[in-house]
Amino acid sequence: MAQPDTAALETYVGTLFATNPEAFFGLGLDLLEQYRRVGRRAAAARLRPVLAARVAGHPAAAARLALSDVVSRLSSLAPWPMRQVSAADSIVLRRVARTPGGAAELAALWFNYLYPGAGLRPAVLRPGGTAGAKPIQPLSQAVVRALYPNPAADRLHVEINAPAGAKSVVLRLTELLGGRVVSQTTIPVAKNGTSQAVIDVHDLRTGQYAAMLTIDGVPATTQKVLISR
Repeated sequence: MAQPDTAALETYVGTLFATNPEAFFGLGLDLLEQYRRVGRRAAAARLRPVLAARVAGHPAAAARLALSDVVSRLSSLAPWPMRQVSAADSIVLRRVARTPGGAAELAALWFNYLYPGAGLRPAVLRPGGTAGAKPIQPLSQAVVRALYPNPAADRLHVEINAPAGAKSVVLRLTELLGGRVVSQTTIPVAKNGTSQAVIDVHDLRTGQYAAMLTIDGVPATTQKVLISR
């Protein structure tokens, strides 16, 4: 398949920094991530230095660029990269998760995916523009008893034990490379606390996903899911 001609867009992005840094970084980083997703390594290698040279003084853009670099490296590893992820990349993920901006949530998701049970919370901007971590709440005591088959092709079965009094149990699947939520399923809470659901994943692309379970809005656990056909 022919690659789209993005030369004109890349040239336009290069003209934006002086007048509109937000648009420069927004469009530029979108384009860089697109290059990396479709395997246009030469184009990514050409654009990245242009962005990196201007991130000083723009912490949110610097964080997003650092996250893109880490995700690009992780995507080239084996499907389950936990044992291969470098200490440096783990530190970057943690730092980005604590930097307010659009990259914080995806960085925390990646970190919790690689290190289940870590419970890292992304930073947010509080009212008034001050930075801080999301309010700390005790992690739910919910337990995922089973998540199978994994890898999955068409359907994903989930069984959980929810804590007493739980009202809302939601399983969210997020595409790790792009941070896009591709599935969100509300699981009925059984009286005995054990709940089950079957999630249709046949439309999802082959790749790595994070399955995040929340109980009454509180993150409980994040697990790795591989879609493979």
